[in-house]
Amino acid sequence: MIDKIETTPLSMSDKIAREIYCKIASGECKRGEKLPSVREMAAKWSVSPDTVQRAYSQLEQLSLSEAVHGMGTFVTEDESRIVNFRRDLMRQKVDTFVGEMRDIGVSVPEIVSALEREGKSSIVSADDAKKFLADFERHASLDENGNYALTFRNETDYSREEVWTTLFKSGDKWYFRSQGKTWAGFRAKEIPDATLFVLKYAKSIPLSPESGG
Repeated sequence: MIDKIETTPLSMSDKIAREIYCKIASGECKRGEKLPSVREMAAKWSVSPDTVQRAYSQLEQLSLSEAVHGMGTFVTEDESRIVNFRRDLMRQKVDTFVGEMRDIGVSVPEIVSALEREGKSSIVSADDAKKFLADFERHASLDENGNYALTFRNETDYSREEVWTTLFKSGDKWYFRSQGKTWAGFRAKEIPDATLFVLKYAKSIPLSPESGG
């Protein structure tokens, strides 16, 4: 069983370690994959090499990576370590979530009911996925980076604020860009999930990138 990893607020070394271990747990970083060098990570995060080294030491302590002298740091080849870490991390997050819900007076049956409703709302049909792909291919255009992109107006569930979001594809992955931030979306094999995002949030699609603000 792993100890609690996240603290508030997180130090920079904690943030770096968290980004990497989440990628390892999700499978984005593959077993045996070489991690960026300490200098590369230091430049990416604008921190000192010592900060990155502390982050890499955390990963080694979690048995998620191995440092090979003269070669660099690699994701562990041991699948069982990753599986166990992912399971323990999931349990930790579930415990935190349930605890926070109880703090505001939400019972376990209410939590289960809400999760079941959310699960049902996350079902996307094959026809919806095909329509999404057809709409994207029909209306997307090349952006300044040479990626096919589609911008649409959407309204968030939380603030009801109307914003413009760009969905674009680079290689086999989907990304979303909104309000100056870009975050990874879904791999091509997970198109229904990307479809769900569009169906849930898009209020007016498709729109060309030139239409947005």
